[in-house]
Amino acid sequence: MSFYSIQNKLLENYKSEVELKYKMLNGLFLSTPLDKEHNATSRLATFSNICENELAKGKDPIEIIRSLYPDISEEEKLQIFIKFIRYIERQIVLIDAIEEAAYAKTHDLNGEYSITRLTRRVERNCKENALTSALNEYKTRLVLTAHPTQFYAKLVLPIIHDLKKAIIDNDINKIRDIFLQMGKTRFSNKTKPTPEGEAISIIWYLNNIFYNIIPKVQHKLTNNNTNIEIGFWPGGDRDGNPFVTANVTKKVSKHLRSNIFNCYNKDLKRLIKKLTFEGVHEELTKIRKKLKENKYISANDFINSLKKVKNVVDDKYDSLFVDKLDSLILKVKIFGFHFTKLDIRQNAKIHNLFFNEIFKENYNLDYQTLNDAEKIKLLTKLSKEKSLVELDFSSDLAKELLETINTIQYVQQQNGYNAIERYIISNADSAASILEVLTIFRLFNKNIKNNNKKIKIEVVPLFETMEDLTNSTKIIDELLKTKLYTDNLIIWDNTQTIMLGFSDGTKDGGYFMANWSILEAKRELSRYFNSKGIKPIFFDGRGGPPSRGGGDMFLFYKGLSNVVSNHDVQVTIQGQTISAKFGNTDSAQYNLEQILTSGLYGKLNLHNAPKLTPIEVELIDELGKLSFDTYSDLKNHPEFIDYLTEITPLKYISEMKVGSRPSKRNSGEKIRLDDLRAIPYGAAWAQMRQSILAFHGLGTAINTIVNRNDDNLIALKKIYENSLIIKGIFDNALQSIEQTNFNITKHISKDVKYKDFWQQIYNEYTLAKKFLLTITGKNEKFLHANPIKERSIRMRDNITLPLVILQQYALDCLRHNSEHKHKELLETIIKKSLAANINANQNSI
Repeated sequence: MSFYSIQNKLLENYKSEVELKYKMLNGLFLSTPLDKEHNATSRLATFSNICENELAKGKDPIEIIRSLYPDISEEEKLQIFIKFIRYIERQIVLIDAIEEAAYAKTHDLNGEYSITRLTRRVERNCKENALTSALNEYKTRLVLTAHPTQFYAKLVLPIIHDLKKAIIDNDINKIRDIFLQMGKTRFSNKTKPTPEGEAISIIWYLNNIFYNIIPKVQHKLTNNNTNIEIGFWPGGDRDGNPFVTANVTKKVSKHLRSNIFNCYNKDLKRLIKKLTFEGVHEELTKIRKKLKENKYISANDFINSLKKVKNVVDDKYDSLFVDKLDSLILKVKIFGFHFTKLDIRQNAKIHNLFFNEIFKENYNLDYQTLNDAEKIKLLTKLSKEKSLVELDFSSDLAKELLETINTIQYVQQQNGYNAIERYIISNADSAASILEVLTIFRLFNKNIKNNNKKIKIEVVPLFETMEDLTNSTKIIDELLKTKLYTDNLIIWDNTQTIMLGFSDGTKDGGYFMANWSILEAKRELSRYFNSKGIKPIFFDGRGGPPSRGGGDMFLFYKGLSNVVSNHDVQVTIQGQTISAKFGNTDSAQYNLEQILTSGLYGKLNLHNAPKLTPIEVELIDELGKLSFDTYSDLKNHPEFIDYLTEITPLKYISEMKVGSRPSKRNSGEKIRLDDLRAIPYGAAWAQMRQSILAFHGLGTAINTIVNRNDDNLIALKKIYENSLIIKGIFDNALQSIEQTNFNITKHISKDVKYKDFWQQIYNEYTLAKKFLLTITGKNEKFLHANPIKERSIRMRDNITLPLVILQQYALDCLRHNSEHKHKELLETIIKKSLAANINANQNSI
């Protein structure tokens, strides 16, 4: 069957298995007797139609809502609206469950980017040996982050799972019962989750999805390696989160160990029932008992026990069911006793404060006033002459930092060195900021006589701002002049991991400039590291939406081979992306294979894309600088911060009980963009249906270079066709344009204070849309490269349109009257609409 035949079949399946089924089941849902007082379920369909039709006629949200239900009081009207939101929340669960149930019918699981397709491509190009060689060192690491995975209370997740199963079974009675259950179940959290609670929530995906899917995907690669790893930030990421303490890290590591042991125990129980042979059954029973009693020293000891049993089965019992044993052995190779690799992340400012205290209390020196060279000199001297026990410090900050180091040692001893193998430094803006962390570990290890108990850890700088990205190679060059750094590099076999932050990079420099600057930083670092005989590993900090490095990232990694060192693909999976892309076994396998193979396509150079010419690179460089200037003008606009705080629902996003981390880095009342987290910043714009962060500046930049020379438009079209990376950047920008609707905020164009600002971002939107459509060759009705994803976005937009209309109405009421007599009801509308809207968008944070 041809590619187009398959795509048409999948599209038809989506129409019948998702769109039609949603209409039928939504009708059943709205007929369910959930609200006897206001009859809100039967009114909701009419309300949704009114919102869509009136908005299309040019009415704004305030006009639409004010014209409704003139015969009832304002208070009762608001109560009905709150119930509408309550039921729309459940409609979103319904569409999620239907799409999950139909996933295998609406996605080509053996299509592009699958391992099956990669293998065929490798065979056609006679690159079997190259693939085997690549798999000996290539790894894909998905790092699950501490940011919220979804906005449902814990009790809701099993209901969603049951609903999906009932839909697959076409059990109408069960579906109706679940609708009744959903109607009476609280969807939001009463309190903010703790960091430990966040970790437990994400561990659900480890137990139920990744534990089985990763070995299944690994097995398809037909080699003896382990090419897929899972990283973990919950309980380890303490950057800006004072609630992540050393004690929390220890607790989370224990949860990870106990959960992987439970998984192994269940597999052993099944094996014991299957392998009932003499000498095998008894030995497996002993192994299970030893595991339960925590008597294995290491994962390798456990593997050796299993291999002995495997040898007996091979020798005496014709290898019967040996594949089951092989499967468990592979799982232990992948997950060890740690389950995931827990990263520790901390802000460089904390280490700087620590050493300021050390030098002040012990040497009467003001460390913070020194320049970088002076700091490096002091750190080098200190690491040679002292150990931690010889130094005085008394602050809570210093004690907590030392306790974190103690915890790292404890976890490595308990779960193996793989359990925590790297320490990430946010805002690593200098060589000294990296040497500070190396010095801490050097001082700590000096106290330990037994080499087997010393901490072995890689220190990973995180470059995020435009300035840090530009200076990254210079910073590494300074590091290589120090013995402290080169000694640590030798321990890690001359390999250095560098993390690059898309989220804060975009917040700082705008979408296009951030993406291009990160690529340029990778290119420069690759050249530099290769010249020094050092192997660079790049770790990308990506969010859910394109504005935070998310969207479709496969073209980016596929296109890297001609540009940068491409040893591994390491990427954070955060926000709703965990549940949206890895929430069930079909979607998890599909998306895991896509990320895995995209890097291999690039590494094996299977796409045959030409390199950008120097003239093309110069053109893209200029595009980046011009877009940065336009984005900077936006950030520096006198109304920018006020627009964020007064027009968008930013302050309400900060109050949501969905994550343990504060929404901004400082505790002051006044919002500063530098202190604001990338997640609430991006979510605030997305809630307004103004997803401008993924394209603002691009329209003006293209317009400027095209006005100067018409041939530049032709050149950009050619670059788009030939460069997978630029294609991915432009396609993701269009995806965000598709999710933008300025009609919803049209009333702000009449506002005395904000009309000019609104017009400015609207004009940039129209410019970006016009030029991106021209360059990509897409039309206005179909902006997305994937027609199924396009239809899914539009369905979800239609479902959530009433939410956005109600949210805008409530925000407008409170903006014009902060002491509104129905303030509490209006704020409830805003807060409830936020969570439901974010859930529906799937990648808005």
